[in-house]
Amino acid sequence: MLADLVEFFAGIIEDLILRFGAVGIWAIALLENVFPPTPSDAIYPLAGKLAYEGHIGLRSVLIAGTLGTLSGSLLYYHVGRWLGEARLRAWVMRWGSFRVLGVQVTLFAMRDLDRTLRLFQERGEWIVCLGRFIPVLHSLISIPAGVARMNRTRFAFYTALGAILNAGPRVLLGYWLGAYWDQLLNSLRLYESLWILVLGGAVLALILYRVMRFRRQRLSERLHHAVD
Repeated sequence: MLADLVEFFAGIIEDLILRFGAVGIWAIALLENVFPPTPSDAIYPLAGKLAYEGHIGLRSVLIAGTLGTLSGSLLYYHVGRWLGEARLRAWVMRWGSFRVLGVQVTLFAMRDLDRTLRLFQERGEWIVCLGRFIPVLHSLISIPAGVARMNRTRFAFYTALGAILNAGPRVLLGYWLGAYWDQLLNSLRLYESLWILVLGGAVLALILYRVMRFRRQRLSERLHHAVD
């Protein structure tokens, strides 16, 4: 069951890459930076697997992914540069969260924006590179760079460097797994119950962590308001 699911979803992603090639990888990388919830984590390993099989070049995967990341990041950089901090906060308050067919969709939370602005002020330009490894921050970090009017060339350099350092190991991992793909699926089938237990435990731990963090934040906010 688990192996079949992995094979099914991997097949869908591989079909997309095979159909659109490097342009598809570029588009997904761009979308990941514009819309953070984009499920792009599997793209690079599977693109590496396809590179092992000879369907696409490793260099093409890395170049397309880097250019897509750079395109999306420059878009948000110029948004931050144009809006400035005050108008940016007003925009997030108005459009950061909205409902679609009765479902609440959060693009950007104010706390994420506050965290990103603070990190950029504390860490400086290097956070543009390091932020590529942090969920949500990898998209938002471009905005305070624009607000601070960071030099465009330096911004592009740090963004491209972070994109390569982030995507490169995943592409190479997929390339290596290409030689062992069938063995991996067989291992999933053989130890399916164990894998389900491990994944279930990881999901449960993540949920508990999120709940505890949310409660701590609420408590901190209440204490802050009480002091005020």
